[in-house]
Amino acid sequence: MSDRTMLLATYQNGATDLMDALKDVPDAAMTWRPAPGEWSIAEVLWHCAECEAVFHTRVRTMWIGPERTVVAFDQEDWAGTPGYQGLPVETAVDVIRSTRAMTSALLDRLPADALDAEGTHTERGRVRLEDIVAHAAGHLDIHAGQIRDNVRGWRAQVERDADAGVR
Repeated sequence: MSDRTMLLATYQNGATDLMDALKDVPDAAMTWRPAPGEWSIAEVLWHCAECEAVFHTRVRTMWIGPERTVVAFDQEDWAGTPGYQGLPVETAVDVIRSTRAMTSALLDRLPADALDAEGTHTERGRVRLEDIVAHAAGHLDIHAGQIRDNVRGWRAQVERDADAGVR
C-alpha cells in the first residue's frame, strides 16, 4: 500500500476513534471544563464539526478552485463568538460523521495526481492538497484524546467532590 493510499485510508477512518471516545462520556461530563478557558467535550465536538466543514472546503478549493487560496481561521474566535456552549451535541456528531463521509467520497474520486495540487494558505504560505489531507487525517484523533482526558478529569473531580462531601 502506498503512502498516499495509507493517508486516504487514515482520513476515511478518522472519525472512528472520536466516536469510540464518545461512548464513555457521561451526560454530566459533556459540559464540564478542565480549567477556565479550556474546552468542554461539547465544545470540542463543535470545533471538530466546524473543522470538518472547513477541511471539506479546503479539499474542494485545492482541487477545483481557480485561485486555490486556503483561508486560515482562529479556532478560539470560532469557539467564543457566538460560542459552542449549549449547541446540540448530536448535531455536531452528525456533521462530523456526514462531512467526513462526504469528503472521503470526494477524495476517492480524485485522480492519482490530485494530492499534488498546490495552493496558498493565508498563514502558512504554499501548501499541497496532500498537506491539507494529512492535517485533517489526524485532527479527530487529537480531539479523541482530549475527550478521554476530559472524562478522566471529570471523574477525578467527581471523586474529589465526593471525598470532600460536596453535593
